[in-house]
Amino acid sequence: MRMIRPLLVALLVTLLATPVTLAQWPATCVDLNDLIEAHRGNPGNVGIYQRVHGDQAETACRQDHAATFVVVRGRPYQVPPRTNPAAYTQAFVEQAIARLTTQGGAATLAYYNTSTSMDGSWYVFILDRTGAIVAHAARPERLGLTLDDLTDVRGYHYGAAFAAIPEGEGRWVSYGFVNPATGQQAQKHSWVVRVDGLLVGSGWYETGVSAA
Repeated sequence: MRMIRPLLVALLVTLLATPVTLAQWPATCVDLNDLIEAHRGNPGNVGIYQRVHGDQAETACRQDHAATFVVVRGRPYQVPPRTNPAAYTQAFVEQAIARLTTQGGAATLAYYNTSTSMDGSWYVFILDRTGAIVAHAARPERLGLTLDDLTDVRGYHYGAAFAAIPEGEGRWVSYGFVNPATGQQAQKHSWVVRVDGLLVGSGWYETGVSAA
C-alpha cells in the first residue's frame, strides 16, 4: 500500500500541467491509492484499504502516507521529490493556491513575504490584479514592480508572458533571474497560474546554466 511514489509523481506532472483536469483528481487518500493501484496494473489492491480497515479506511490511508502527503485544495496528494524540479515547482504553486483558498489573501501574502515560506531556491511570488508584485520573499525590494518592469538581464520581457496567461490556467515561462541559493544569475523556469485575477508562481533553476 506504500509503494505508490513513482507513478504518482508521473500522474502529478500530467495533471498539474493540465489545469482542466483538476476537477477529476481523486477526492480522498483512499481514492488516490485505488487510482494508483489500478494504473500499476494491480486490480486486486484496488479497495484494499476498505477491505482491511472498513470505516477507518481513510484514517489508515492518511496515517500510512502522512510523511509524504499534503492537502491541496482540500484533497491529499503526494509531494513530488526535489529531484523532479518541474513537478516539485508545480506542487509548490498548488500549495500556495490552496493557502489562498483556505486562509485568504492577507494571510497568504503575509506568509509568502517571509523567509519561512522559502524552501531552498524555491519561493512563491504573487502579482495582484493590477500586475504589481505583492509577495516576493527572496527579493523584497521587488515589491511594487509591475508586469511592465519584468525584463531579464538579456532583455527578455517575461512580464508580457505572465500577462498573457488566461484565467484559471498555468504556463511555464523561462527567463534569467538570480538564484537565491547561489546569488548568481541562472536560467529560471517558472510555473505561473492565474487564479481570481492574481498571478501565483514559483520556479526552478538550471544548475550551471548562466543567464547573463
